[in-house]
Amino acid sequence: MYRVAVVLFGLMVASTAQPSFSQDTSFDTGRSTCLRTEKAPPETLIAVCTKVIESGRLEPKELATAHFQRAFARFEKGDKERAIADYSESLRLNPKQPGALNNRGIATDDDARAIADFTEALAFDPNYVLAYHNRGRRWDSLGEYARAVDDYTRIVELDPRNTSAYYRRGLGEFNLRQYDLAALDFREVLGIEPAHSYAFVWRYLSDAWVFGAAEARRELEASSKDSDRAKWPGPVAHFLAGRLSADELRQAARQGDAKTQAEQTCEVDFYLGQWHELGGRADEARKLFEQAVATCPKSFIEYRAAVAALKPAGDGLAPSDADRDICDRADSTPENRVAACSRMAASGQPAATTLAGLYHKRGQAFAKQENWQRAIADFTEVLRRDPENARAYADRGDAWHGKGDTYKAMADYNASLHLAEDAKVYISRGVEWGLRGVYTTAKADFDKAIRLDPQNANIYYNRGLTWAKKGDLEQALADYSEAIRLRPEVDAAVYNNRGLIWLGKGDNGRAIADFDTAIRLEPRDENAYSNRAMTLVRQGAFEQAMANYSDVIRLKPEDAQAYYDRGLSAFFLGRFDIAAADFAESMRLGQSRTYALMWRYLALARGDTPDSARELAKSFYGLRTWPDFLMSFLDGQVFESTLRKVAERENDEQRAKMDCEIDLYVVQKDLVDGKPTEARATLQKAVATCPKDVFEYYAAVAELRRLGPN
Repeated sequence: MYRVAVVLFGLMVASTAQPSFSQDTSFDTGRSTCLRTEKAPPETLIAVCTKVIESGRLEPKELATAHFQRAFARFEKGDKERAIADYSESLRLNPKQPGALNNRGIATDDDARAIADFTEALAFDPNYVLAYHNRGRRWDSLGEYARAVDDYTRIVELDPRNTSAYYRRGLGEFNLRQYDLAALDFREVLGIEPAHSYAFVWRYLSDAWVFGAAEARRELEASSKDSDRAKWPGPVAHFLAGRLSADELRQAARQGDAKTQAEQTCEVDFYLGQWHELGGRADEARKLFEQAVATCPKSFIEYRAAVAALKPAGDGLAPSDADRDICDRADSTPENRVAACSRMAASGQPAATTLAGLYHKRGQAFAKQENWQRAIADFTEVLRRDPENARAYADRGDAWHGKGDTYKAMADYNASLHLAEDAKVYISRGVEWGLRGVYTTAKADFDKAIRLDPQNANIYYNRGLTWAKKGDLEQALADYSEAIRLRPEVDAAVYNNRGLIWLGKGDNGRAIADFDTAIRLEPRDENAYSNRAMTLVRQGAFEQAMANYSDVIRLKPEDAQAYYDRGLSAFFLGRFDIAAADFAESMRLGQSRTYALMWRYLALARGDTPDSARELAKSFYGLRTWPDFLMSFLDGQVFESTLRKVAERENDEQRAKMDCEIDLYVVQKDLVDGKPTEARATLQKAVATCPKDVFEYYAAVAELRRLGPN
């Protein structure tokens, strides 16, 4: 039976304040009462909102809110028709209101119109849990259980502890005869809400269809023994556990007022029907299902389940050779494998010993879909039946990793390795140690993996990552190179990472070659394009660097850093108009404002728009922190000596970098002020003294080249 109240409104108008209002309430007071979020009695809210709506003095958005508030109050009063009219008017005035669409959908009795409203609400807000729940319930009422399951699945992705979504998804799966999936969902419910009586009942029914009534009853006997026989549906659980007879169950249903007795009796018809069908008494089951359909309210879950039970099972439940083949094959598409393994498990024909294998295969298919929650549930079922299954622990660990729970992942990897050594599991555990920053332990796991599988390129790659994080770039380089030797077509990331080490060593040629290979292997890897562009900048090939940054932007249009970097390349080619536009776009996308603003100012000042540069300079910050000092210097507010004094406060290494940076901006100011001779001298100093691994060095080389000989 479904007894959850319908209170799923998208916007709240709640408070404890309930003032009284007289007929001579001023317009301002009435407007405040109608539009504010504090709660007033429905009668008051309807009267006040009507008055301000009819005044004609509200702005359109305020008028939309007033209609929304009055609609809410009218729904509370049970006046659904007028509530719908008000929500419609509110939406006409302000169409982008997911809450109004959700509430109008609740108010309408027309399932198709309600579903249309919930769907439109979700178009505006794809994470709107209430709209998914309400649409799922309407799909349920239409018998569209597969669509309902999709909506409840979205809810649990957004809210992993939403018991209502798990429960209703389980009911939908049961009506689709996906009993094994239903059993998993009812277990999720009981894990969050252990006293959920109906979940006990439905878990038993689901398990009984998969494992047989005898096995399902053993778990129900243990879990329901403390449930209250006097509180419905406690008697149903006790009957299914074998503690009550059918006559005693019917007698228990005859408690309460006439309405309650009728409702409980119709439920008994359904549950007795399930009991007979599980016992192979199909004729008795059909009669009881027909009785439940005739007497249960249509909103009851038992009514819908009885309707579903009366439909022919169809051929899809019988396991075919094709299903066996698809379920067994790891190269089947994840969608096909999930469906085939589900049909196999739901057929009732696999022996209990083979069910663990079916769950394992389906869990692997769910994992390929990155449906981590379902994968974890399936691997957990494997381990419930086969506690010594090392591979199931490892696969569940991978699923926990995918879900972002590194501690549970580590626990499962430990359990797996306790049962059996496996190179793949050592790799997985090593990755987890690396994510925690425990690099020595991570390396030890990769060493063990190499001992077990010395030709596995992936192990060397992961150990290389660990060496790099430890700061030992020579060892990292050796491991990356070994991974490439073992498998030349290894993942593009290996070439990318090795290229970065070559770049750090100043070997630009080898770096470019590795980034070229990375791009060939993965043409959509924006990091490889960005890294190649950075290398080209160091070579002074700004034209090619611009092309590579354009590729990054093509692949990732919202990449603020790529616009900024392309702007710098354009700047040092003397294409100041392109540079100014790129710096502006990088700021719009969230790039660090100070540097982007300075370079945009310089691009405008050195281009054809000095007036725009002077206007932009008005937005410069005052003296606060580095690099605000640089902005103030460019604008003539401080002297170069002030910048040098700021740099003197730092350690020698940091001071050298800051002095180099100051040189670059002194040069830029000289060039803006028309002093190329002074700029040349500073550039020559920068080229001679700047660290060779900083951007300012390459910028100084580029500017000196553009100035030409004396």
